Amino acid sequence: MDTKNEMSGAVDQMKEFKHDMLREIYEQPKAIADTLARYLQQGGWNRQIFDTVKKWLGANREIVIAASGSSRHAGLAAEIMIEDLSGIAVDVEYAS
Repeated sequence: MDTKNEMSGAVDQMKEFKHDMLREIYEQPKAIADTLARYLQQGGWNRQIFDTVKKWLGANREIVIAASGSSRHAGLAAEIMIEDLSGIAVDVEYAS
């Protein structure tokens, strides 16, 4: 990889937006599509990806998410989705 070219490309990309947060907002649709593409396969879940998570959980079947601020709100949303879709118990705690 050519780090110098990558860095100059990143600088050029930053010029398009007044600040990084605005750039990140516009990157969200592509980031979500890229993430889902990794986990979906032919219209359904890629089971191979989730086998790793299943092994990680083992018999415990419980997840604790520690977060603060807006990441805590994301954790609360994840709690609902994970519990509804998998039946795994999720607890969201303040990181502090």
